[in-house]
Amino acid sequence: MQQGIGVDEAIRMFTLKSAYAQYEDSVKGTITAGKRADLVVLSDYPGAVPTDQIKNIRVERTICAGKNIYRAKPDPQKTEN
Repeated sequence: MQQGIGVDEAIRMFTLKSAYAQYEDSVKGTITAGKRADLVVLSDYPGAVPTDQIKNIRVERTICAGKNIYRAKPDPQKTEN
């Protein structure tokens, strides 16, 4: 029998639930006005790709305290719609 958690639950564990465990869910853990603006923008939604392809998802942008601190070079393989 295989056991595991889904992508959405894994994301919640590393965001909202982690902030809650640190007693900081009032200032981080969700994208909400007034909370810290620390987040990453990914090339794909992890729940929309096969699990064996999640490792190929690229970090497109990293934002800390509302400031862009990393922006990936454009991927020539991808086209914008």
